Amino acid sequence: MDFDPKKNYYEILWVSEDADEKEIKKAFRKLAMKYHPDRKWWDEEKFKEINEAHEVLSDPKKKQMYDAYRKGGFDFGWMWWGFAWWWANFDVGDIFGDLFWDFFGGARWWRTHSDRPRRWDDLLLNLKVKFEDIYNWAKKKIKYSRYVPCDACNGTWVDPSSNPETCPTCHGQWAVVQTQRTPFGVMQSQTVCPTCHGKWKIWEKACSVCDGKWLKLKEEVIEVNIPQWIDPGTKIKLPWMWHYGYKWGTPGDLYVNIVLDDTSLWKKQWYDIILEKEVPVIDAILWWEMEVEFPDNKKVKVKIPKWLQVWDNIVVSGYGFRKWWSLLSWKWDLIIKPKIKIPKTLSKEEKELYEQIKKLK
Repeated sequence: MDFDPKKNYYEILWVSEDADEKEIKKAFRKLAMKYHPDRKWWDEEKFKEINEAHEVLSDPKKKQMYDAYRKGGFDFGWMWWGFAWWWANFDVGDIFGDLFWDFFGGARWWRTHSDRPRRWDDLLLNLKVKFEDIYNWAKKKIKYSRYVPCDACNGTWVDPSSNPETCPTCHGQWAVVQTQRTPFGVMQSQTVCPTCHGKWKIWEKACSVCDGKWLKLKEEVIEVNIPQWIDPGTKIKLPWMWHYGYKWGTPGDLYVNIVLDDTSLWKKQWYDIILEKEVPVIDAILWWEMEVEFPDNKKVKVKIPKWLQVWDNIVVSGYGFRKWWSLLSWKWDLIIKPKIKIPKTLSKEEKELYEQIKKLK
């Protein structure tokens, strides 16, 4: 077997299970660059895990078998993966359903297997944030709607004032026997009661709030904390905050994907802060100081280094972000990318001064 079914390769690459080939490739490249041996945050085990996940999910055959294996829930150590794949896609009910139904009480078997509670799928939402939100540990509100059990009937789908009665068709047996004459004789079969639909009882009226569907649409407002250590593309998991599953099945999880607004002059690169700032050409020549105001209104004086060129960066140590896993760790750097500002107009005196400087050269 070319994969480990106990590992969730989708979570390793931070992609959804319906991600296409381009999304998988893009996520792999981003993580591989992050944990590459040439980087100072090189993680050998993580790098191997990322490569393993990409190798499986990028190969259509391996991915198909991996998905089938996971959905089938196998842990029986099959010797032939082809048989495991076939078994994962095999539906016993399609072949033997009629036999179970007719001769072995198949209605009960069918109801207990196909009508059990089921978990709802997960949802991925994109949340666009600004650099200022990350820097200030902002809290963002998300407004959305999801299906939750009806509070009027408590998820029972019937009107609370309604009195249950024993089903007159199946007499509380949930199934009825049908008799048919065939060339081979009289055949009998069991089917789910068409009146109570296998619920043994009937009620006078359904819940008027959820219209007998036991679920209703509810508007939710949740608050998401945006920590400083978060990177664009990071997914924040909010357990059980999506639709409830069938028959009180476990609700799906809500994943919030952080998308950074790139229109700001401030940027985040790992734990460094990148700032594009205009610097007057005369200040750059004379090595003057410039003032940098952070998103929290904190101001810092920065000395322009000698012989600054247009392609140079100004590095100010200790003004970046701190690693999230240790409050005692050092802060990374503020990297200023100067944009040398050349004046569009000059006064007569300024022009004469520049000409004198040129003569000195």
